Amino acid sequence: MEFNMKQWIADCISSPVKKAMPILSFPGVQLTGHSVDEMVRDGHLQAMCIEECFRLYR
Repeated sequence: MEFNMKQWIADCISSPVKKAMPILSFPGVQLTGHSVDEMVRDGHLQAMCIEECFRLYR
């Protein structure tokens, strides 16, 4: 199945009904000891935060 991300983003922005998007990496910041600023700029660090949440809450 092919998914057009640009179209999806445009549809989300133009939709009158807004949807929530959970961000799991923010709780992981405390677990890894990094700052939010570091986390939002580094995709690898975001993945590490999510892994830490998984390890803690599985």
